[in-house]
Amino acid sequence: MHSVRAKIRQPKKMKKSMIGKTLATLAAATGAATGVTACAPAVTACTVRHHYAIVIFENGGGSVGKSLVTQFRLNVRYSPYYVQHWIMNTRIALKPARGNQLPVVVKTYRVGHARSCRVDKIRAH
Repeated sequence: MHSVRAKIRQPKKMKKSMIGKTLATLAAATGAATGVTACAPAVTACTVRHHYAIVIFENGGGSVGKSLVTQFRLNVRYSPYYVQHWIMNTRIALKPARGNQLPVVVKTYRVGHARSCRVDKIRAH
């Protein structure tokens, strides 16, 4: 007899909560990085989940006014020896901090079967 294998899917609630946990973890990591680099114009964190690179931008605690990110480099690692570099030209406005809350902007980019990602060479004004 031929056995039929049923495909089990996660419920949508589970996926949303998983994304929420991932974003919460990244926000906590970004908050920790802000304590170290408080004078930076923009602080970032990056992770790969479900074929997307999730990039979180946060206005550095040392900047008084609004900063504008115009360009950054997204480094996507597919294997230990294969890293693809993408120069991303965007206009991301990061509002100034109010009290102890730093505003966060989350961007996603489709990267396929990547293992990890990193952001560097941020050009902010």
